[in-house]
Amino acid sequence: MDGFVVFHEEVIQFAGFVNIPGTRAGDDVQIIEAAVKDCTAFIPTKMKNNLVIEGKQKFIVDVLIKVTRHEQIWVEAKTPPDKKPPHREEA
Repeated sequence: MDGFVVFHEEVIQFAGFVNIPGTRAGDDVQIIEAAVKDCTAFIPTKMKNNLVIEGKQKFIVDVLIKVTRHEQIWVEAKTPPDKKPPHREEA
């Protein structure tokens, strides 16, 4: 057979580490979305009779990450000097 093309779909599990500026130890990190953006770079690594037997492919993966940090803050309520607190009459 000459000139045929075979398409093959596969799911590839991958893991990686990325340094995200501004994050701290203890921050919550969630992957919101991960999608292949470009997978056109195919590099044949083994040929036989002018046919590709093996190859490798490079992917660009677009990952949307959400980083949240939980912090306890103290809020002090002060009455501005030009305003008096509401008056309460005791019964």
